[in-house]
Amino acid sequence: MTLLVMQHIRASQRAEYLQMDGLKKTIDIEVEPIQQGARVCGDYRVTKNNSSNIIFRMGTKIEFKNDIRSQTTNRFYLEFESTNNNWWSSYESGVTKAAKEGCLVILGSGENNYVFTPSALLQLFNTKGRICGTRIGSNGNPDNLYTRGKIVTLENVEAICSFRYTL
Repeated sequence: MTLLVMQHIRASQRAEYLQMDGLKKTIDIEVEPIQQGARVCGDYRVTKNNSSNIIFRMGTKIEFKNDIRSQTTNRFYLEFESTNNNWWSSYESGVTKAAKEGCLVILGSGENNYVFTPSALLQLFNTKGRICGTRIGSNGNPDNLYTRGKIVTLENVEAICSFRYTL
């Protein structure tokens, strides 16, 4: 694993921790981390909900995504497909895979966090936007690893999200 990949993973883990900590301060829930591995969806699982917010049911998995560029572009990159062999083959990934597996998806942009139920996330994915892919070496990845995603506007994110909170 390259130094850039390790730095990207550490930064993502820190952002996910801050997003989870902010969520726990906003809604009285308890969570446990999910063991990570290839093609695993969800970062945490809800173990207890002491609030009246029914979105966060016991056993629900939560997938966090932090889009640093969204703070300046007012757009989010919603990954939906990956390859590790220069597109000879690909597999479903990212937020659409998480939603199809029943995860709540939380998109972070600075201090703002937008919570999506699976149906709301798929509704967001169906809004107008353009499809694009990552470039060689994005996030420190090897030359044969790429993702595809859809760019959606912050306006649509705010309009469709199921719940929002700030850090």
